[in-house]
Amino acid sequence: MFINSEWCAAVSGKTFDVTNPANGEKIADVPDGGQADAEGAIQAAHDAFAGWSGMTAYERSRILYKAYELMSARKEDIARTMTTEQGKPLRAAMNEAALSAAVPLFVNVGAPLLLSFGSNGLFSAKNARPV
Repeated sequence: MFINSEWCAAVSGKTFDVTNPANGEKIADVPDGGQADAEGAIQAAHDAFAGWSGMTAYERSRILYKAYELMSARKEDIARTMTTEQGKPLRAAMNEAALSAAVPLFVNVGAPLLLSFGSNGLFSAKNARPV
């Protein structure tokens, strides 16, 4: 598990096997996180919020763009891992990895653009409609 900027074991010390569904081969042992781990992750996110919200939009933008670059550069590795652990066809995994990489890019570029049109923006109160 990756909590508070570091890889860590489950508080309980428990793990479980990840296996390749095609051949049953063990791929890895991973932490079997529980409630205490979830609570720790929530607390870490809460603690990090002050620093994140204190950054300028430009600083946050650079971080999100770097996430996009890293995920895009590693999409083949990500796709191969997904194929090995899920049995997903490689082409589908490649598409999913590419789409996942685009999420930080959208948040970095697309969302601010949609919100940047002032009172006429897509998400302005003027355009709100009950559903």
